[in-house]
Amino acid sequence: MLPLKKEPSTQSLEKVDNLFRQIYEDRAQKILSNERFQKLSLEYETEQAEIATQIEALKTRIEANVVKDGTVSVIGTTYLSKY
Repeated sequence: MLPLKKEPSTQSLEKVDNLFRQIYEDRAQKILSNERFQKLSLEYETEQAEIATQIEALKTRIEANVVKDGTVSVIGTTYLSKY
């Protein structure tokens, strides 16, 4: 069996935002060193940018398919995108 590929989503962006918020709060309370905060901030910002890029690429692919045949296929069911 092939492993499932994790798709980027707005939920992924929200999770990274929540992590970022947590390290900010930890830094404000001096629980986290400035060096560690800087490192984690950079990692989270990079991850956010990658997820946003993947989401935009998926949106572009979806829009290209809709323009191509005028329909959207969702889990085996076809819906008209425009009447």
